[in-house]
Amino acid sequence: LYHIHYASPSDVVIDGAASQSVAEFEEAYFFPSDLTAFQQQFGLIKRNVSHIIGPNHPEEGYLAEASTDTQYASASAPALPLWVFSHEQFDLVEWAQTAMTQADCCQGPR
Repeated sequence: LYHIHYASPSDVVIDGAASQSVAEFEEAYFFPSDLTAFQQQFGLIKRNVSHIIGPNHPEEGYLAEASTDTQYASASAPALPLWVFSHEQFDLVEWAQTAMTQADCCQGPR
């Protein structure tokens, strides 16, 4: 249903060097079980978040935006590993520095 609605292919094959990530700030967390339920509801490939860098305390934080971000990222490119970067404060420089230190994530073509 997602791929029909957004007219995106569901069977894209990606080489092993690609990944995707979302950046969350200011206690925006997600429940992994919500991601699973979303994938089941829309007939998507079940794919867990590959890596969570930083805190994820869904019982304590704000859930709506981080949940939506992880759900749509997993739906738009289900073959790619999904990384979640979580930072307490909104700081794009800190996020970029953190992401660039991860050897398996966020590395463009070499």
